[in-house]
Amino acid sequence: MQLGVFLALLGAPLAVLAGEEATYEPSDSKVNVLDYDNFHRFLETHHDDLILMEFYAPWCGHCQQLAPNYRKAAAELASLELPRKVVLAKFDDGDEYNRRLRAGAPDVYNFTSYPSLFVLDEGEHERYGGGREADEIVFHMTALAKGLDPYEEELKTKPGLYKVNPEYDKFVRDLRDEEEMSPIIADSPNNAIRVVEFYSDRCPFCKSLAKEYVEACETLKGKFGSEVECHAVNSRVYHDIAEEWGITGYPWVAFFYQGKKVEDMAGLGGADSIVNWVSNMHAQHFDPNAAPSPPPPPPSGGGPPGP
Repeated sequence: MQLGVFLALLGAPLAVLAGEEATYEPSDSKVNVLDYDNFHRFLETHHDDLILMEFYAPWCGHCQQLAPNYRKAAAELASLELPRKVVLAKFDDGDEYNRRLRAGAPDVYNFTSYPSLFVLDEGEHERYGGGREADEIVFHMTALAKGLDPYEEELKTKPGLYKVNPEYDKFVRDLRDEEEMSPIIADSPNNAIRVVEFYSDRCPFCKSLAKEYVEACETLKGKFGSEVECHAVNSRVYHDIAEEWGITGYPWVAFFYQGKKVEDMAGLGGADSIVNWVSNMHAQHFDPNAAPSPPPPPPSGGGPPGP
């Protein structure tokens, strides 16, 4: 066996341990660490509070990634004065002794993967549907504590990957609601070529693709000028738009011409693959003798598109 391989194998358990340590709560943490013995007592004590419960396993990579955000959110929520108290808790479901709780069983919390998060409210529970970043957890739980619908509150913020970055927004316009999507796509003028990426702002692959999409759109702008416009839709939030155009996943890139969806891109890869595909679509469908396409209308409220 080569020395490098031997050392790598020797160090593997230490690496795993270091990863698991990310799930351990420090003494000053505001996250309540539960076990089989105190789980039900905790629920009784906090019956009138809103509880965000995480079922995890220390060896789970996603749990390790969530831990610092969960800890930060717990601290911030503990410092807020809300109409209802919000507490965060975690339960090591990977521990053999704790598995006596049968937390994942269909008749209990009904989950099959880690981490699984639930909002517990006066004896009832439902799956947590917010994001995994600290600010997203705080946003979601704060809305619930105020008696608001967190999903409706999020819609008001019109979240998007591209509008928050001025460098991205130069070449890709985030369509922020149905009112912007309709005149650009469904009711766009003749000879309007639009490339639209449907994405989720919480999808890791979508986030990594964003830079590639912007690079491709910058190249397309230099190559075709105003004949091609690049847009994006956060289909996690505006899922009705995605469903209307037959989008079933993300990231998903589609080519629109004369107000109709012409084709979905297959084999979505880096910037070059997008440029090559759009160039082929342009060659097949663009009519140079048609009236030039006017620029898209500004976002609702007037003014140029921006973050």
